[in-house]
Amino acid sequence: MSYVGLKTLAVKEIKRSLKTPLQVFGAPVITTALYFMIFGYAVGNRVGPIGGISYPEFIMPGLIMMNVLTTAFQSIAFGIMFPRIVGKTINDILVSPMSYLEIAAGFTIASILRSLIVGLLIFATALFFVPLHVDHPIFLIIFTILVAATFSFFGFIIGLWAKSFEQLSIFPTFIIMPLSFLGGVFYSIEMLPPLAQTISKYNPVFYMVNGMRYGVYSVADVSPVFSFGIVITLALIFLAIVWQMLRSGYNLKT
Repeated sequence: MSYVGLKTLAVKEIKRSLKTPLQVFGAPVITTALYFMIFGYAVGNRVGPIGGISYPEFIMPGLIMMNVLTTAFQSIAFGIMFPRIVGKTINDILVSPMSYLEIAAGFTIASILRSLIVGLLIFATALFFVPLHVDHPIFLIIFTILVAATFSFFGFIIGLWAKSFEQLSIFPTFIIMPLSFLGGVFYSIEMLPPLAQTISKYNPVFYMVNGMRYGVYSVADVSPVFSFGIVITLALIFLAIVWQMLRSGYNLKT
């Protein structure tokens, strides 16, 4: 394994993220603070406690997860697409002695680190609105890393597939954001009618939000083991697709 190449690629991607700190780290913090003020208190006072915890506490894990998976996707999707289209600098990476899995790992490690930093910043922001409370820290850390890796692989796929930035913007706006809002960030599945509950169970983000909520408060609408299995399965599927796309040179050898 080319550790030097892997480290160089990961560091390069991390430095790219640090060039726009307000956009990468400031925007999620401000948005989360607004969510807490509007939904957590203005709406939460009318909703009341859910699952034995206050409404601001209830939405906190979902807000963290929403930002983690969105950051993971956008970071790597843009990181792949920009050098592929602008200047064709992706070719410098492809001709290096790194294997396809090492290339994917370099981009993914940087994306996961960026997502974890955003997640920590969101958690720190949440402490201004809710008390500190984490029931299962080890489960929470592992689960968050797996989710970040899953959406990093997904972003890698879309970064290779998209032929324009307009195509790339479709996914965070029309797919990831709706799935996040419909994944139980602001409500419990028990508050929905039976048909809506059934539909929600086909939303993978639903299991990610509930997995994080379990890690923080031991509260979840589904088994954390099942949520863990869903995330691992998606991660392996997306990783296999990434490897196949790199191996075949999909949208790279044209």
